[in-house]
Amino acid sequence: MKNYSILTSFFLLSIVSAGSSAMRKEYIAIGDDYVYTCRSKPNSRMLRISDSSGYTFVMVRNEEPQKIQGSWLVDSFSSLSETLQLSLRLTNFRAENSTRINCGDEREDGPRPVQILPYKAPKMTLTVNQDVLDVDELIQVTCSANGGVPAVSFSWIDSLGRRYSASRKKDNVSQSCDSAKTKCSSTVSVRASADLDGEVIRCEVNHGGRTIQESTNPLKINYAPNSASINLAYPLQDGQESLSAKCVFNGRPLPETITYLIQDDLQSPQREIRPSNYSLSLADSGKLLRCKVSNNLGSTISEAVELQVSPAPTTLPHTYARRETTVAMQSDQAPFTKDIQTTISPYQNLAGVANGGNSTRSAELAEEQKGLRAASNVAIACVTIAFLLTILIGGILVKRRLHRKSESCGTDITTYDETVSSLKDHELESKFKKEYFM
Repeated sequence: MKNYSILTSFFLLSIVSAGSSAMRKEYIAIGDDYVYTCRSKPNSRMLRISDSSGYTFVMVRNEEPQKIQGSWLVDSFSSLSETLQLSLRLTNFRAENSTRINCGDEREDGPRPVQILPYKAPKMTLTVNQDVLDVDELIQVTCSANGGVPAVSFSWIDSLGRRYSASRKKDNVSQSCDSAKTKCSSTVSVRASADLDGEVIRCEVNHGGRTIQESTNPLKINYAPNSASINLAYPLQDGQESLSAKCVFNGRPLPETITYLIQDDLQSPQREIRPSNYSLSLADSGKLLRCKVSNNLGSTISEAVELQVSPAPTTLPHTYARRETTVAMQSDQAPFTKDIQTTISPYQNLAGVANGGNSTRSAELAEEQKGLRAASNVAIACVTIAFLLTILIGGILVKRRLHRKSESCGTDITTYDETVSSLKDHELESKFKKEYFM
């Protein structure tokens, strides 16, 4: 038994030594669970998994895996398919759990070994050589990652997601690490330009299959304004005492000098105006307006905007005659019209007032009159039908009453004849007739 243990240890050591050059490393965060999965080649009869302490699990085809030693647990297994598979779980990983894992079949044929090591996130810092730069000055951003396990690699990304690279001539990317590769830094150098103002540069650190990022604050680049545009608040009316104009521009520092220039046409000279004190007239239509902005680094001027001035509305009231039509509310009355005088404000809709104040009013009145006539016709028809029904029912009732009365009279006469024939005394007969007809 002792010779067998020595032979087993020597055999495992040979496997580890032979495969160490191709060993794959995986980094596990402290406290996390780790799952290792081993798959055999087709038609293998068994799987054996070992770590630095020796064999941990053995699984034979068509049987459940058998634990030999260690803190590994079975996560899942498959021993019935053509390819054997066994997954082991190591819970609550600690630094002392660092080990090498080997897997093989009965011929010790399997994937390359795996070394699991504790993961440690590096501490990142990002610095920029200056807070504010001028155009063409060199921007140098340095990214440092210290104390991380495993070793790190750097990438630089701009605001548009484009990667800076040492292979591009305009980018200058450098990287350095200590001998243990626990302290590394990378620097990117870029020439400042106006289009970089307000942008950010992002450092991306890759290590152990994980990625962390850090970005600079928005860059501040001093540059002369290179864009300006002018916006007008329409409508522009004759007699307006000020010109509402807005100039939109860029530049750092922001331009404080803003000048508005007007000219009759492209060939005429420009003259400076102050929009808040400029009174508009119809003669200003067709004139061109620009704005010019400048800071201590330079200036720019906007494209020309053509003024379009409209006549101002009159302030005098207008009186005019119009004809008003009144629609009768009953179908038997004809509509009538009358002429009236109306005074309106200059800001009212003349066309709408001249047509009765509302262009759709006539149509609405016609629809109302049509509806009233229809309702009146229905009412008359209902009254006629009710009257005819009343006459018909009354005739039926009268006929029945007369029929009953005639039957009653016939019965009384028969009774009278029978009574008279039964009486023998003429006096009684005359008395009876007298009382009867009374």
